[in-house]
Amino acid sequence: MKKIVLGFFVICVAVFLIPSVLVPVAGLFQREKEVPAAADIVPEQEGDAVTTAVMQDPYQISLYITASGETVTMDFEDYVAGIVAEEMPPSYPKEALKAQAVAARSYMLSKIAGYLQNGIPEEHHGALLCTDYSHCKNWTALSDTKKRWDARFADDYEQKILEAVQETRGEYLIYDNKVAKTFFYAVSSGQTETAEDVWGTALPYLQSVPSEEDSRADGYRSRVFYPKEAFYTVLKGARPQISLKEPLSSMLGKVTYTQGGSVATIELGGEIFKGTEIRSMFGLRSAHFNLRFEEEQAVFEVTGYGHGVGMSQFGAGAMAGEGKNYQEILMHYYSGVTLASLYHKA
Repeated sequence: MKKIVLGFFVICVAVFLIPSVLVPVAGLFQREKEVPAAADIVPEQEGDAVTTAVMQDPYQISLYITASGETVTMDFEDYVAGIVAEEMPPSYPKEALKAQAVAARSYMLSKIAGYLQNGIPEEHHGALLCTDYSHCKNWTALSDTKKRWDARFADDYEQKILEAVQETRGEYLIYDNKVAKTFFYAVSSGQTETAEDVWGTALPYLQSVPSEEDSRADGYRSRVFYPKEAFYTVLKGARPQISLKEPLSSMLGKVTYTQGGSVATIELGGEIFKGTEIRSMFGLRSAHFNLRFEEEQAVFEVTGYGHGVGMSQFGAGAMAGEGKNYQEILMHYYSGVTLASLYHKA
């Protein structure tokens, strides 16, 4: 019986949920990780996503809890609340939390559409979603996240997040009648990045836009130091054929930059590395860095925290603090998108 119900659920979502969608790229929230982008999914149904989204409210999803090995069923909006609580500081203004709720909802709907089109991963153990970041999103129930907050403010934070989710209930973003892949991350370098510059796949709504407010964020600037031998070891591990030159400063060659100001490519020891590759190799907060050498060590001066594509969470908080509403925040970070409703309205 459970298999019959699950099968019926999958068919309903595949027919009614989202007419067309891009296969998701695992994005960044505050604890961001990245995987390469994939190709487009062929549309199953044409039409306006607002009018063809006829899911009943509440919309129930199945979720595999990776840590415990159990599968639970819950309201999709409760799932979204858990993401918001886990990924954005609850002290942020409610309009920022509302923007985060819409972005998280859109992100996960694109994941769902991809799974229904291409098949649900075995790691889900039959559930639609899971709590493994490499497949879905690192998810924790709002009630559990609440336990980590300052007890003096925890109840107020919980209420604010629940209101942010409820006041945007069912809202998600579309572009060209497709659900938008709404990446977000902690802090930009002051200018966001295009999806094409970071992952090689152009998404018209993920353009480089200013986010000057991020310069006020804690941790906006960071430094990472590598002694010469450690620096050489990391490079050699990534490219065994690399030429390790002396003095250390002679290692550095041509550097190119993205539209958002991050390192696109950098030449080291005659080898060309992507900025995102260097970021991963040396554990940098972002690919927006400057590399210099002093006293036989490499020094990375880094700006921002995250991949830089889409909505800066700090920037959203700052915009909300300046009186911007959640729609204005979303339209700033996601170019040309439109709000749609997931649920059927009687």
